[in-house]
Parts: sequence; structure tokens; C-alpha cells
Amino acid sequence: MESEIFQNMVLSPGQSLEDYFSQLSEKAQILRKHDHELVAKFISGLPEKMSFFVRAGQPVDAHHALTSAKMAEACGYRQHGDSINALKHENKHAPRQLPGKSNSTDSNQSEVIRDLQNQVAILTDLVQGKRKEHVQSEPSRSDVHDIRDQIGQLSGLITSMAVREVPHKEPQRPENTSTNNANTSRFDSAECRRCKGLGHFQRVCNWNGYGQFQPSDQCQLCNQNGHIAQSCTKLEFYAQGNRTNPGVGHNRPG
Repeated sequence: MESEIFQNMVLSPGQSLEDYFSQLSEKAQILRKHDHELVAKFISGLPEKMSFFVRAGQPVDAHHALTSAKMAEACGYRQHGDSINALKHENKHAPRQLPGKSNSTDSNQSEVIRDLQNQVAILTDLVQGKRKEHVQSEPSRSDVHDIRDQIGQLSGLITSMAVREVPHKEPQRPENTSTNNANTSRFDSAECRRCKGLGHFQRVCNWNGYGQFQPSDQCQLCNQNGHIAQSCTKLEFYAQGNRTNPGVGHNRPG
């Protein structure tokens, strides 16, 4: 009796999936059914499209089958025209259809397959879009080099304009003092640990860290050796319209 009730149970219209699953589980426990038998009966009692959806997901146990059925319900596959279980009973004594002829089951399954393929295509496009956004959000090395080259060209133009507009003045130094002569000699022979230029120490170096440093080069803005005006930290002030003397305050001992 219990076995017959178990075999005839189907998901009724208006019945929740949890209630249907709970009733099946209770009967399966009484009859000592294995989990794979519960899964098979659960799927066979679902509406046709929902049943095909769950079966296509190849659930590993009954709880996975219930989760898959909820997804099918959310996708609109719960249509109570016929259930797999009902079709089995109605067509039990019907003659088998000849090969090559289509039936409603095949057409419904084809429709579900098309729907699933469309959903996969949509999700694939979304994933590819996210990947493109992720790639575009992080510039490649070549993009960084191109940006730096453009910055370098613009900086060179700004530097040439700033140098033409700013008159060159020699820094004023105290004269005729032995202390000044000693300091001058010490700074002239000093080598910067940062840019390797002579005449200044690392703590007052104006090299901005971009580009290659050349100890033999002399900056047109701050007069320090070891870098050019394009790589000088003072370039930003000139680019913003600051027209102060580039030499004052950076060649005196510090």
C-alpha cells in the first residue's frame, strides 16, 4: 500500500516543492528507499519541462534535485499540463510510436534545450563582458609606456616654454669667506646617491624618478647635475604657472 502511494505521488498544482519533497522523503524512509530511488521518484513526479531541467543537471542527491527544481520553477518551467508520472500511466498501454515521428515530449524537450542554450549564451556574454571590464580597468604595460611617452612629450613642450620665459640668474653666494669656500668645494665634489650627479646630496635631489638618469646631464630648471628638465620635480610648478627662479634655493648647501 505504502509502495503504491509512493509510486503515484506527483507534484500537484499549487503544492510547494518543499511539501512534495517532504512527503516523498517520509514515504521513502518508511519503505527504506535508497537516495537514488528518492531522486528518481522526485524527478518523475515533476511537470515535464521541470523534470527535464532537473534531470539535465544530473543531481548527485535528493537535496541537489530539490535545489535544481527550485531553479526550474524560477525560470518558468513549472507548467502543470502533464507530469512525467501521469504520462507513464496514460501511455502504459498505448502503441509505441514509430521512429522518425515527433511527439509532444520531444518538442517540449527541444524547447527547454533552446531556452537553456539561450541562458548559457547570455551568461557567457556577461562573463566575457566582466573579463573585458577587468582587463580594461588595469592598463597593460604597453599602455603605461604610451601614456608616459605622451606625458614626456607634453612635459618637454612645457619645459621649453618655461625655460624661454624664465631669465637665468646665477645663485648669489657669500664671497671672501673661508667657510663658504670649504662648503662649495665639499658640495661640488659630492655625488648624489640617487641620480649619481655631482654637486648635491640625495636629500636635495630634484630628480622625479622617471626616465633614465644621466650623471653628465644638467637640468635647465634647477641646474642640478644628473637629470634633465623633463625629469625634474620643479617642472610641475612651472606647468602650473609658477614663474619663480629655478636656481635659487636648490644649489646652496643644505
